[in-house]
Amino acid sequence: MRKTLAAVITATTAAATISGVGLASASTTSARPATPVEHFQIMSTSSTASTNSLVAWGAFAGGGTDIVHANGSETYRFANGSFVVVPTPGSVKSFTDSKTCFSRVMVQGTYVISQGTGKFAGITGSGTARVSLLSAEPRVNGACSATAAPTSFQELVQLSGPFSM
Repeated sequence: MRKTLAAVITATTAAATISGVGLASASTTSARPATPVEHFQIMSTSSTASTNSLVAWGAFAGGGTDIVHANGSETYRFANGSFVVVPTPGSVKSFTDSKTCFSRVMVQGTYVISQGTGKFAGITGSGTARVSLLSAEPRVNGACSATAAPTSFQELVQLSGPFSM
């Protein structure tokens, strides 16, 4: 795979050079500054946890805690400040295998950032969100139960979008 990728890059570079189109000229753009983009990932292995591990990268990087509130909002807390994230679900796709009771739920939506404190005072932003839930549901009276606590659970949340402070 790496050899194939290297060959494609080499061939593309050679073709650009031969055709007289330099790589530098291909990247000329207007002089406006780029809007910073931030990425967040949250991982949980508990369907009932109100706090989860959080990692941010992009314009800033760090580890923190995602605190889930009863009203649906979340606080992303880092060592040097925090802010509120309000997710809005969009499309939801789910599947449960009735033989194995394996369940998968995929959610795509949006989010809005506000109410920053500390280093994040004045932060605003929004973007796209993806949630992937995998679980092994228990059998209750011979059928898979979506309401009983799962026997195994993983949730991965990924958010990405522009922001300003």
